[in-house]
Amino acid sequence: MSEIPDGKVNHVDTSTSSSKPKPRGKRPADTPDTKLSKALSYVLRHGAEKEGLHMDSGGFISVWELMNTSRIKSQKFTFEDVQRIVETNDKNRFTLLYDLTKVTDENSPSVNSSTKNPKSLPPTHGWFIRANQGHSLKTATNLLLEPLLTVADFPADVIHGTYFKQWDLIKSSDGLSKMNRVHIHLAPGKLGEDGVTSGMRKTCTVFIYVDIARALAQGVQFYKSSNNVILTEGDQNGFLQKELFLKVEDSKGNSLEF
Repeated sequence: MSEIPDGKVNHVDTSTSSSKPKPRGKRPADTPDTKLSKALSYVLRHGAEKEGLHMDSGGFISVWELMNTSRIKSQKFTFEDVQRIVETNDKNRFTLLYDLTKVTDENSPSVNSSTKNPKSLPPTHGWFIRANQGHSLKTATNLLLEPLLTVADFPADVIHGTYFKQWDLIKSSDGLSKMNRVHIHLAPGKLGEDGVTSGMRKTCTVFIYVDIARALAQGVQFYKSSNNVILTEGDQNGFLQKELFLKVEDSKGNSLEF
């Protein structure tokens, strides 16, 4: 019940109210471009071996091979679709490369038979694609990453974005883990800041700032990918220890204990 201005007591009938939360609306269906971007991310970062694709140490896969997987072929995506996704992706997740020296009988139509009639070559011939970072595949060991060796090589802030559910797990463990991936991902600031387009999700609610000077002093190695994401394998156990956290904040800038 609640008080009203004249001092009388107003009894509120709640017998018909419901304590059940309102059902959430259905998530909008993915657009064709979003479906393709997700398919590329999965195959190029995690699923190449399952799809029977040949990946080189630089993480590159033949576009011809890629286009012939059931995951891509069933959606009737074209090479032009792939080119558009690579060119317009706001996080610069992928790289397309034209390199005839990479062409083999395994990753392209029969080289010997096709070169007799160049007109028979598909438009994907000689094209290769890779994800710029985020791999769990151990094949991608040479991603042409730029080593970051001194504090001067880094931006002012190096941040790992995460969520409160994961933050509870991080606090109760040794720190940030690369888990099943090759690297821990860090952003050179918060998304939306000058030059920061990748390295964390837009929806992150917890931000872990890394003490780069201390990490370097302990021998932790860092690299920068071609789309400006900062990567590290952590220590010998794949962790960035909590003692290397400079500070942790929520999305409103409030400090979080660790």
